[in-house]
Amino acid sequence: MRKVLVSALIACLVFSLAAIPMTAATSLSDIAGHWAEKSINTLLEKNYVSGYPDGTFKPDNPVTRAEFLKILTSVLNISPATGGTSEFSDVSPEDWFFGYVVAAVEKGIVSGYPDGTFKPNNPITRQEAAKIVVKAKGLDETEAAVDFTLSMLSDGDQVAEWARPFVACAVEEEIMMGDPSGAFRPNAQITRAETATIGFRMLPVEVAGTFIFGRGADSVKLDPADVTDGESARATVQIYDTLVMFKGETTLIKPGLAKSWTVSSDNLTWDFHLRKGVKFHDGTDLNAEAVLFNFERWWDKDNPYHKGTFEYWESMFNGFKGDEGCVIEKFEVVDEYTFRIVLKQPFAPLLSNLAMFCFAIASPEAIKSQGPENYGTSTEYPPVGTGPFKFVEWVKDDRIVLERNPDYWGEKAKIEKVILKVIPDNSARYLALKSGEIMGMEGANPDDVKAAKAEPGIQVLLRPAMNVGTVIFNVTASPFDKVEVRKAIAMAINKPAIVEAFYGETGLVANQFLPPSLWGYNDKLEDYPYDPEGAKALLASAGYADGFETDFWYMPNPRPYFPDPKGIAEAIAADLAKIGVRCNLKTEDWTTYLADRREGKFNLWMLGWTGDNGDPDNFLFFHYGVPRPGEGNYNNPELIKILSDAQKVVNQAERAELYKKAAEIIHEDCPRLFIGHNQVPLLFSTKVTGYVVNPTSTEIYNTIVLLP
Repeated sequence: MRKVLVSALIACLVFSLAAIPMTAATSLSDIAGHWAEKSINTLLEKNYVSGYPDGTFKPDNPVTRAEFLKILTSVLNISPATGGTSEFSDVSPEDWFFGYVVAAVEKGIVSGYPDGTFKPNNPITRQEAAKIVVKAKGLDETEAAVDFTLSMLSDGDQVAEWARPFVACAVEEEIMMGDPSGAFRPNAQITRAETATIGFRMLPVEVAGTFIFGRGADSVKLDPADVTDGESARATVQIYDTLVMFKGETTLIKPGLAKSWTVSSDNLTWDFHLRKGVKFHDGTDLNAEAVLFNFERWWDKDNPYHKGTFEYWESMFNGFKGDEGCVIEKFEVVDEYTFRIVLKQPFAPLLSNLAMFCFAIASPEAIKSQGPENYGTSTEYPPVGTGPFKFVEWVKDDRIVLERNPDYWGEKAKIEKVILKVIPDNSARYLALKSGEIMGMEGANPDDVKAAKAEPGIQVLLRPAMNVGTVIFNVTASPFDKVEVRKAIAMAINKPAIVEAFYGETGLVANQFLPPSLWGYNDKLEDYPYDPEGAKALLASAGYADGFETDFWYMPNPRPYFPDPKGIAEAIAADLAKIGVRCNLKTEDWTTYLADRREGKFNLWMLGWTGDNGDPDNFLFFHYGVPRPGEGNYNNPELIKILSDAQKVVNQAERAELYKKAAEIIHEDCPRLFIGHNQVPLLFSTKVTGYVVNPTSTEIYNTIVLLP
C-alpha cells in the first residue's frame, strides 16, 4: 500500500506539469517515459539547467550536490556569490559551480550535514535534497506531520533522524514525491529528472487572471452535505475543505484540515489533530467544536440544523443516529484542536469517505445565522468554508463567481477569480472555448473532441474512467418487478453501438457498476449479449409477448457518464421498440429530475455515478446497501450483508473478493443496466497550465496558472 501511495503521489506531481509547452529543439537522452519531460523542458527554456560541463542533460544520471544547488539557486533567483572563502573539499574558486555553492551556504541552505562536510562533487541523496528544498523554501519543518507522512514512504531505506522533519515536510508540501518506480528511498541518489520536477514545483508564480470554466448545468445547492450532484460539488470543493483530502490526480489520502490522525488498536477510535490558526471565510475559527457541529448536524436527525436529506451521510455511514446499521457510536471534542470519531465496528472506508466533497466543514456561525433551510442556496445566503476560494455571487442558471482566499492555510491559488459558467449545449460550449469566452470545459461531443486535437490553441486532457452511466428500474413496479423483463431489456440494447456513437474513442462498454480501473472489479463477469430475438422470447415468457408501453426518463443535461443523454435515450428507445417496448421519452429540469428520482416518481430512468473516493464501497453500498425509492427499491438481504461485511474487513484483497461476489448477484438480479464508462475529455485553452485532473471530477483550481 505504501509503495502504491508514493507512486500515485509522483503521478499527481507529473500530471500538474502536463500543460507546460514543449521545446521542440530539446533532445533528451536516456529518459524513462515522459513523467518529467515537461518540467525538464520548462527549466531548459528558462536556462536553469543549461551549462553542465559536458554540455548534455541526461535525466537519469545522478545529480551532484553542486548541480543540485545550481538548479535550486537559479530557480529561486539567488545570484551566485563572487567572493568569499571556502572550506569545502574537492572544490576551487575556479570551478563552474563555486559561486552557487557559496551563495547557498551564505543563505544557510546547505549547512548541517551529518558528517560536517559539504563535498560538492559527491552525489546527493533524497533526504539531503529534502533538507535543502525545505530550507530554500523557508518552510517550517517542525509543523510537518512527521509520523504520518513518513508512514507513507517505502519500507526500504530508513530516514535518518536528522532528516525526518525535512523529508516529511517536503513530501507533505508535495515538492518531493519520490522516483518513477514508486518509492521514496531517502538514501538513494536523486536524478536530474527528479531534480527538474522539484525545481519546477519551486518556481515562483505571479497571481493573475480569471479562470472561466464552462459546464452543462447549474449547481443545485452550495451546502455540500445536502447535495449529490457533480455540478454542486464542482463549486463547493473550491470553497470548503475536508478533514482529509485526495492527493493530486489520485484518490489516495493526504492531510487536510486534520494535519494528522491516530487510530486505536481495535480500529474503533480515531483522533483527528486539526491545524491551528485556520479560519473560515467569515473570520471565525476552525476548531474541534466547529467540526463537531458539522458532524452532529449530518448524523443526528433530531439536530435543529439537520434540515435536508443528507443522502450521502445516510449511504456512506449506513444510516443516521439511532439507526441499527449506522457505524457511528459517537463524536467527541478531546481538546480545542482534537476531534474524535468512535465507531461501533471497524470501518475500512472511513478515511476515503471523509475526503469526499460532501463531508466538507462549513462555518457553524454561517449556518446558524442564515438558517439551515437557507444556507448555501443563493447570493443572499452564501456558503462559508475554509477553502482556497471565497464565494462572491450566484446568478442562477448563468454563473457562480469565486475569488481567491489570500489567507488560505494550504497552497494558495495562483488565479484571482473563478467563474463557473453555465452553457447547457455541448456544441455551444465548445464554440465558447474556441472564441475565448471560456477557458475550459467538460462534456464535449466526440466530434468536437476530435476537432479540438487539431486546434492549436486547445489542449485535451482525459479524466480516468471512474464513472458509469446506468438505466435504472423500479423493481417493485410492473412490469419491471419481473427479472425476465429486466433481462430482456438488457439483451435488447446494443451497448457497443451506443458507446461508439455517443462516447467516441474515450468510452468503454460497461458490464457492471465498477469501472475496470477500480480494485474489486470482476473481470470474469460476462455481460448480457445483444440479442433482440432472445429478448423477445424472455418478454413472452414473462407474459409480454406483445411488449408494453412505458415512460422513460432521461436527464436534461450532459453528465460525464452520459455525454448526450437525449441522444442516448433515443438510441435505447429505438432498440427497445424492436422488441415491442414502446418508450415515451420524458425529461424535466435538473433539480426537479433529481428530486423526483429521489422520491421514487420514475419507473424507468437514466442516471449515473462518478466515484467519490476510489473505494468500491462508494459505488456499491451507496446504491444497494440502503434500499430506497431513489435507487429503484431494490432490496437483496444477501447482497446487503456482503457489502456490510466488506466495510468491516481491513485487508483489501479480501474486500475485493466480496465486491466481485456482489457484482455477480447484481448481474443475476439485473436491477439496473450498465451502459458505459467514460474517460471524460476535458478541453482547455493552452493558456491554462497546472490543471490536475482527478478521477472523482472534483478538481480544486488552486493549482491553475494562466499564461499571458
